Amino acid sequence: MEYLKLLGLVVVIAGMALRLNAALVVTVAGILTGLIAGFPIVGDAARPGILDLLGKSFVDARLMLLFLLILPAVGLMEDEGMKERARDLVAGLRSATAGRLLFLYQLIREIGGGLGIRLGGHESMVRPLLYPMALGMAKRDSPSPVDEDRIKAACSAADNYGNFFGQNLFPAAPGILLIQQVTLNLGYRTDLVSLALWSVPIAGMALILGLAQFARLDRRLKAGDRSRT
Repeated sequence: MEYLKLLGLVVVIAGMALRLNAALVVTVAGILTGLIAGFPIVGDAARPGILDLLGKSFVDARLMLLFLLILPAVGLMEDEGMKERARDLVAGLRSATAGRLLFLYQLIREIGGGLGIRLGGHESMVRPLLYPMALGMAKRDSPSPVDEDRIKAACSAADNYGNFFGQNLFPAAPGILLIQQVTLNLGYRTDLVSLALWSVPIAGMALILGLAQFARLDRRLKAGDRSRT
């Protein structure tokens, strides 16, 4: 009977493999697991039910959904031609290249992370601004047609590198707080500043990796090489 509780995991794996809606898959898996475990649909103060747990999880993670608030604004700006204006802006910057732009963006993301400031994101910066600008530079510099999906992936990589490796540079970042709590539970005394300082070499290595990757992208674009970058 205990093994039946793992059916929720099977649902998640199958749903992701079939490329179904992730939120729907996880919700169905959670409800299924709760029913198998004997949880009531609606509980009480003594024993919470499935809907109670789902509601609590949603409220606890509500800050993760704040990006939804800016989506209407981004859509309106795109409808008014923001992408076109971004491409026009970079058209005359002859010294700027797609790779240099992406490295600069990664650097700004890491600095912002170290200061505890969210300066970007896929929905607010990459899609509406960074990608059109990088694509415009790539088309200007490449003598052959540009693989737009490859430029899009490079823009996403710049944001991911800067965000993931830069956020732990701030002592009060959620990742640092989580690491401290885990180590304290294991019996190791750690302080937030020391944990943040140990993140500096990793953030530096991420910058070097980004610099090499985006410089290689520039070389491929100028050579008109459409092979994998």
